[in-house]
Amino acid sequence: MKLSLISILALSFMLPVAAAAEAWAPGVSRHGGWVDYDKDAVNKPYMDDEGMCWAAAASNVITWWQNHNAELLTSTTLPTHNAWDVYRLVYLNIGGVPANAFNWYINGISTDQYGVPQYGFGSVMDAEVYDNTKEYNIQWYFDGGFLSDVYSTAENPITLAVGNSDSYAMCRRIVDALESGYALVLSASAHALTLWGVEYEETDKGIVITKAWVTDSDDYQNALIESSEFSVKSSEDGDAVAMKLPTYGDGTSFVYSAVSGMRTAPSTPMIPEPTTATLSLLALCGLAARRRRK
Repeated sequence: MKLSLISILALSFMLPVAAAAEAWAPGVSRHGGWVDYDKDAVNKPYMDDEGMCWAAAASNVITWWQNHNAELLTSTTLPTHNAWDVYRLVYLNIGGVPANAFNWYINGISTDQYGVPQYGFGSVMDAEVYDNTKEYNIQWYFDGGFLSDVYSTAENPITLAVGNSDSYAMCRRIVDALESGYALVLSASAHALTLWGVEYEETDKGIVITKAWVTDSDDYQNALIESSEFSVKSSEDGDAVAMKLPTYGDGTSFVYSAVSGMRTAPSTPMIPEPTTATLSLLALCGLAARRRRK
């Protein structure tokens, strides 16, 4: 039986069309549920925060988690300041890595082989920081570890992916994390954003993220930013090589190569990348330099 051209066209319209799906952190949508701490050195000159996007992005997720788990927290376990102000008072515009920010706030400081405290950044705080904490009566903030009794990073890894050369795998990791209850931070060599939701499509190569909803400490406003520029970029041979998302302001695109975060209402633990520990050290070197924005 021969089909007419009209019949073929009619059948083609009946074929299923791949529709974009969305994944969001629990309790978050376009309309609310997200947190957006912004830099504010102009209004609070004693809090030099121009280079602290890493801490602002992590603070967004920490506050989101605390909002969802208030019943686990008491006034004796948390600082009187919010997470963002704690970082700014204690770290005073020191460059850092979001994953280390999470680890310090959740688990607390560690020590080196000589017993010297390592405040999440491989060095002891300087005299200026000590003086600052005495002035604001937050000496005990140094230790961190505010959530150590209520959040297990062993069951819920902080670092979920670092330096994937295959961005399709990175996209898959992001979608899986959001769908399992995480809110995320994306970090590049010079910037960090909080990722709350994505739109994605399944392709023959894997997942492609076609849109992202982020908050950015550089936009100086309480806003959820929607971007359709977040996508897999392919080389000539078709392999995915990078994921890029313009930052707020000058539109510079950064390759975001690290994903970290926290999960509310934990269920099935996610397994970290096998090379996470090694690559985290490389990421630390990239972000340790002080970042300043005018």
